Amino acid sequence: YVFIGAYRGLCYKTSTLLSSFDFRIPFILLRCAFRDGTCLMHRIPLAQLRVAVFHWKPSASLIAQLAFGILIGTLIGFPARYEYEWDVHTYEDGPNFVVPSQDRNVTIEDIYIRCVIIVYKKREKKTHYINAIKDTYASRCNQTLYFMDSKKLQDEFAEELRTVCVNTWQTMYHWNFYRHILRYVSTHLLNTSDLTSGKRAIGWTVVGDEQMYLMVENLRRYLLKVDSREALLLGRVTQTRSLLSLLFPFGTYTIVSTRASTIYSDSALRAMADDKCSGWSVPVATEKALVTCASTMNVRIIDPVDHEGMYLLHSKNPKSLIPMSAGFSLGSPYKKADVKVECCSDETITFGDMNYKQHRMVDFLTRSKVFGIS
Repeated sequence: YVFIGAYRGLCYKTSTLLSSFDFRIPFILLRCAFRDGTCLMHRIPLAQLRVAVFHWKPSASLIAQLAFGILIGTLIGFPARYEYEWDVHTYEDGPNFVVPSQDRNVTIEDIYIRCVIIVYKKREKKTHYINAIKDTYASRCNQTLYFMDSKKLQDEFAEELRTVCVNTWQTMYHWNFYRHILRYVSTHLLNTSDLTSGKRAIGWTVVGDEQMYLMVENLRRYLLKVDSREALLLGRVTQTRSLLSLLFPFGTYTIVSTRASTIYSDSALRAMADDKCSGWSVPVATEKALVTCASTMNVRIIDPVDHEGMYLLHSKNPKSLIPMSAGFSLGSPYKKADVKVECCSDETITFGDMNYKQHRMVDFLTRSKVFGIS
């Protein structure tokens, strides 16, 4: 795109140059011996040869076409972005794991999970999504809160679910809206994580959309090893690049994918909701603002992996993570395929981009047991 306009102008000027070019000149040059800037055989000054061969001068129209092509390419290159996976080992060394012991006296039941679901305002069949979440993983969260933009939808679930109606044009991809969600949760929910035993629970908050599926049991097992005294943000760290980053040393950004959900310790949640994370210096997009705010508030970002180095947070559904190749098709069951399978660790915590039918299917597959095995 950058050179389309310039290419057209160069093609036109090249055809004009070739039409006026004397093709006898290369043969004359081969037969010449040069001395003091003069062709001895034909006594033709080199200055005249230059004029004969390169008599064309760049015109203002060509420069204008070149500038127009660069401008169009720049306008297209900046918005056009794509994501690629980031090596977690080059981003962070990993969390500070705590070995469970009797002195620590912490069990899985002590991990208090709050599930915050932000329903996308333009999502079709919102009722189906909410019912699927309610019937699957939300029942295993200690507390679940739904944010939605429809008063009618809120009234429909008012008796059985805790909901908040937010009338705004912004979505969870806008940092201003997302930060207000974090502030609401830190103000209204952080003081409700007391267990019946009377001791303080270890609180963690999961924030995602209606297409997220959460393995609550795997999350509790992972958090049991993490030092909850740290301000930690667990998220899928990736990078986004514009087309211009292939030509120039800019246009590459580190982001935390909101589609894979984000998980906050209580101290991290309070820090990320602070007013210091607002203003002109903070990016508008949530995924970039999470990195900026975490750096400002000294919140550590961790991209969870298992003991084999496989990621535990996924922004895609299992079907998208399994490669579609000839080696995985029914037509060639014996053909080997040199494809790296990304899906999935037994300790996977979240999937993203799932419809309500896939919610129920994954819930059934993860909770069903083989006959005869306790």
